[in-house]
Amino acid sequence: MRTLEGLMTLNRMRNAGLDWGLTGEYSIERLNACCDLLEQERIEPGLFKPYPAMQCALLDDFAFLPLYRELRRYGIEDARINAWLKAEETTGCRLAGHTVKELLPAFLADLPDMAAAQEYFLYYLGRSLNKHQLETVQENIRYVRGKYLPSLGALDEAQRGLLLHPFLRAFLSRSEMPQSLPLLAASPLATGFLDQLYEKGLHIDCTLGRLQLLAALDADGFAQIWAALDALGGDPDSTERFLVLWLDNGAHAGDLDAFLAAAKKHAPEQLAAALENRLAYLNLLYGGALDGVPFQDVPAHALPLLAYALARRQKAFLQLVTRNFASFIAFPAGCMLFCSAFFTRVHLNALTPRDLAACQKDGASPDGEHTLAELEQRPYAFAELRTLWGTNARYARFYNRLAVPRIDDRLLVLRQLLKRRLLPELPDGAMDCLAARLSEKPLFAWRDQDFAHIRGLTYRQCVLMLAAYDRIGRFLPDISTEYEAAFAIRQTDALSGYARWQDVLDDVEHLDTAWARLREELGLDDAFVEENHGHIIPFLLQEGASIATSYEGCLSDPEGFQRIVRAQLMGQYHTIKYFRNDLDREISRPITEAQKLRWMENASLAQDGIEVAERDDFFTTMRIGDVPEYTCLNYRTGSHRECLLACFDSNKKFLFATLNGKPVARAMLRLTKGREQAGRGEGGSLEFADLRNGPGNTSETPAGETLTLFLEAPYTNGLNENDVHLVKELFVQLTVLKAAQLGALPVLSGHYAKEASGIGFTAMRFALYISRSKAGRQYLDSLQGANTTADEDSYKSGRFLLPAKQVQNSSERDG
Repeated sequence: MRTLEGLMTLNRMRNAGLDWGLTGEYSIERLNACCDLLEQERIEPGLFKPYPAMQCALLDDFAFLPLYRELRRYGIEDARINAWLKAEETTGCRLAGHTVKELLPAFLADLPDMAAAQEYFLYYLGRSLNKHQLETVQENIRYVRGKYLPSLGALDEAQRGLLLHPFLRAFLSRSEMPQSLPLLAASPLATGFLDQLYEKGLHIDCTLGRLQLLAALDADGFAQIWAALDALGGDPDSTERFLVLWLDNGAHAGDLDAFLAAAKKHAPEQLAAALENRLAYLNLLYGGALDGVPFQDVPAHALPLLAYALARRQKAFLQLVTRNFASFIAFPAGCMLFCSAFFTRVHLNALTPRDLAACQKDGASPDGEHTLAELEQRPYAFAELRTLWGTNARYARFYNRLAVPRIDDRLLVLRQLLKRRLLPELPDGAMDCLAARLSEKPLFAWRDQDFAHIRGLTYRQCVLMLAAYDRIGRFLPDISTEYEAAFAIRQTDALSGYARWQDVLDDVEHLDTAWARLREELGLDDAFVEENHGHIIPFLLQEGASIATSYEGCLSDPEGFQRIVRAQLMGQYHTIKYFRNDLDREISRPITEAQKLRWMENASLAQDGIEVAERDDFFTTMRIGDVPEYTCLNYRTGSHRECLLACFDSNKKFLFATLNGKPVARAMLRLTKGREQAGRGEGGSLEFADLRNGPGNTSETPAGETLTLFLEAPYTNGLNENDVHLVKELFVQLTVLKAAQLGALPVLSGHYAKEASGIGFTAMRFALYISRSKAGRQYLDSLQGANTTADEDSYKSGRFLLPAKQVQNSSERDG
């Protein structure tokens, strides 16, 4: 029976235009009663269907129906009535309980939405306000409500009362309204002052900063302001300019006294001229410290500095500017001298003509202002600020932490870090630790004295060790190599339970969770581990197990790579890298023993803190897709990571660049051969040697055409334009040097055109030999990227950089 009744109710609701979802909120009896009412009152079926809020209002209180009809009689649309009902949830302002006469002014008000209309109804209607006041309130509500002040309900009564003041929308910023209203509500004197300005037809952009200054004044302060304004004779433009200048200079009472005194000595037109800009205004107040200076010639970017100096009576500095005015106004806008973070921290009166010249010489810096702003707000010597100008902001944060009494000693610490760009981003705790250690002695003293026993330690690693000194300091006397130091830095948290470094070394195999998996995959028994323990520990300290297991997992046939890893663990990596005549076979050309030895030797060059060296070791090769930057050869996630295995071929090495010990660039160096035309060669397959099986057999392949040393495209990271150019120059120089030692033709990627143009290289078509590889795929930047075994033993043409004379000589020699 109940089910039948429910179906009948649903049918009635559909006919009346009521939402079926209401059955979950109201009883069947209430829903039927509502349908009865709509039928009795002959309400048009479906009238309330588009308006869920009105359906709920009717079901809550049947008295809504006559109120609704009366509102409609006054022309209030259904959509506005429904919007009012929806807004009730946030404002609490109900239609129920009010007459249409009370509600109508809110419905008819020119306001952005019904929530605003309800706030107008709640807080302003019924307060005996006149028509002009109500219009002002509506204008101010339209102005203040929005993103920054979504509701007036968050304001107290005094703050809402401010919406009766017309100056609100004329003087105050909408974005600062949440802060400005409480400030004004607590300062009736400031509110009255702004009222008077508005009534006189004056205008002032009352920013939060200016408002804070006004709110701090007492009655005497406002009396002084009016006296100063009266001295201007009531001219609106002069009055407005004076107020802005006075407020922006700090709203000092002394400024008002000085202005009133000056007003007695100067004609009105002179006073008006002194209000053209802040500099002229301050010069008027402070006794003509810049008399004779044509203010109209002072560029806008110089005004804040001179205004600051005038306000603080920096007479020596102002005289310096006057004597050097022509050069002063020619300084670029972005130079340090005009940076507020500089001139508010330096001893301006101590500056010399040489200091001014240094500012001009240093020029602009995009990060200069930000860096100096990180410094504590206290006086600094010019040398301190100049040293930090143009550096990363972290150097300023570090400088704040130094506890070194003498300025020269502090600067020595800072300059040693800056010279080699050694300061990384560090957490606050690590930065504190580093600053504490370097407050004891400079970095170079730590490395060259305290850490002299750590072989190969770079300054960069030294910085990281000192940053973690409070946690690993007990180990440092016993750490003997740079890779041990790197391990301690990486594993700082894991080492907390160890007392001695030897305990760590004894437990490395357990600390490295990847080692057990690698042992299993390589089939290494206890005898192998014991026999090669001296090679295994350095391997683990350099994250070798983690790197190897990560890479092995991406290979469909990992046997070749496993042989390389075993060789590394046996201390015979270079034996497998340059195994017997693999180099000859890869490039299908006989290589003399002298050439092979020359190729295996790693040369290096250095200039201006940048060192470029040949590298062919296991770890450099494995991380070329990670260091110095991420590339497609990244051993973990690179899109062509399977090609990384080919980089262990005998004919491939890398030029690796470091800047003050930090990796910044690399490029592949390939020993191959070349000729004028593309085509195919001859030869068989190759594989990595298995050193467990003895020497094996060797084979020879026919000679090619021209022995070629090819320099691939460079990858750089963290270098400016000049350093990139220098690195590429060094890459080219080292390639040319190596080629001469090998009796090979140096060939360069087109990326080195600028660097090679001055030493006789020119762009031309040339065919490079795609060497045979012991891996399934190899990635060659200058030959369409990934190449498979199908491409091997062939020549591919491209446009490369060659020394024209050597091309001719090589062709004649091979012919």
